[in-house]
Amino acid sequence: MRIVDADILSYALLESHIATPYAKPIILKGIRGELELNVTGTTILESYNTLYWYYRVRPRKKILEKLEVIVEGLNIVNVPVDLGVRIAKEENVPLGDDLLMAAAIEERIPIIVSNDKHVERLAVKFGFIYENLIPESVRKAMGGARVSQHPILSQREG
Repeated sequence: MRIVDADILSYALLESHIATPYAKPIILKGIRGELELNVTGTTILESYNTLYWYYRVRPRKKILEKLEVIVEGLNIVNVPVDLGVRIAKEENVPLGDDLLMAAAIEERIPIIVSNDKHVERLAVKFGFIYENLIPESVRKAMGGARVSQHPILSQREG
């Protein structure tokens, strides 16, 4: 049983990102029911915003079509916002990371799949298994370089 962070979900939904080959297989296993995979509503929103605003994926409908498959195929778990805000305040890390951690705590999900240092630190602190699917060499290659656009589907609409 795993919970997936927005970074991994976003990479999985992009077709041409350097991290897609590492993130997409776990999402597909979850959709096919081969793996119990959880996401939060916050993760869906963060992924949407990342794809739309950061990667500039257009049209919006294509993002929503992919997210609809995620919502129908994976387990959506509730986020105890009060716990997430408390952790964010105490740990001084971004709120989205803490909401993910709060959901893992509340739902007793032992494995957190992410590519985020804050999530890694929190996972270790709270006794969870941290799973980063992106190899170190790929993480170094990603290194903060921004790519202006990644089409969400091979075939694009005008």
